[in-house]
Amino acid sequence: MIIRSSAVALVRLTLWFTASIVRHTDVGYAASLAWLRGPLTTILMVLLLIARFHDLALGLQVVIEDYVQSAAKLPALLAVRLRCFGLAVAGIVATLRIAFGSQVLQRQDEGPTSAPPLHTVRYEHPTSVVGRKSGRMHV
Repeated sequence: MIIRSSAVALVRLTLWFTASIVRHTDVGYAASLAWLRGPLTTILMVLLLIARFHDLALGLQVVIEDYVQSAAKLPALLAVRLRCFGLAVAGIVATLRIAFGSQVLQRQDEGPTSAPPLHTVRYEHPTSVVGRKSGRMHV
């Protein structure tokens, strides 16, 4: 019963996430952050992460139980559970940091949540800037 309910939740949350991403493809960095910082979006994103990694752990558990026939079965099951839990926690922490406006996401030289467009970023190969007076790389 738990597998079926988590699968139903995962399907609905995945449809919501896909529709949201498609709807936000043409917006900028600041608008994307504003969307992710919404309370409903944050809650649904956390639920999506929980459902996704729970479903992943259950699926990998079935594969290990079916195909691992040695004493390595228990350590493999434990490793899969711990990795799925760790990835879920990392995703939830990242989502909550975005939702509550972490300082890491704000640039020091620009206003909060503003980023330059991708087409204006210039890249110079490190070897092309080695003889300049300051001795530092300029990107």
